[in-house]
Amino acid sequence: MNGSQDRGSLLPEDEWMQLWQTHTASSPDPERQARMMLTQVWRFDQKIFWRNFREYAAGIILMVIYAGQVILGYQSRTGAIGFVCVGFVMVYLWWTHRQLVPLDPTADIATYRAALLKRYDDQIRLLRTMPYWYLIPLFVPALSVAASTWQRSRGLTWVFVAIVAAVYVFIGWLNVRIGVGVLRSARTKIASMFPLE
Repeated sequence: MNGSQDRGSLLPEDEWMQLWQTHTASSPDPERQARMMLTQVWRFDQKIFWRNFREYAAGIILMVIYAGQVILGYQSRTGAIGFVCVGFVMVYLWWTHRQLVPLDPTADIATYRAALLKRYDDQIRLLRTMPYWYLIPLFVPALSVAASTWQRSRGLTWVFVAIVAAVYVFIGWLNVRIGVGVLRSARTKIASMFPLE
């Protein structure tokens, strides 16, 4: 998971400005605003779908590798641990998005606004907790590899653990600090452009 994939604005700045101007004009077009907000929800859903698709694809590849280790008897303990840990991450990711359904195209702007803000809130919560449901489970197989190489080369094992830990800390920082910050900024912009009546 990479927070940088979620960083770009969902609408270009000129479209945001046009939408805001339309909203603040003396006679806004509610139907046009609702269509633009529905488009915004759809784009957000597509971004989440493709991000999750990449995660599932990578997870399936890792699970095949780990299952192969178990079947071939090569570091079968690490393979079993990795299979379970990656499976947990994939199930958790699916579980958090299982109720994400397309919106009714005939709904009003308030419904779309509430749905989009909820999607942002859910994604912010997911990124803020990702060290616990993503990084820690995926770090466990690395520790299993380190344990299996400890007797052969303790220095190399420490280097391996340090590099993996540094990479995981960086990924966590990208998601928790940068990714959440970008999502909060976009959420604030939407909430301010379409305040509740």
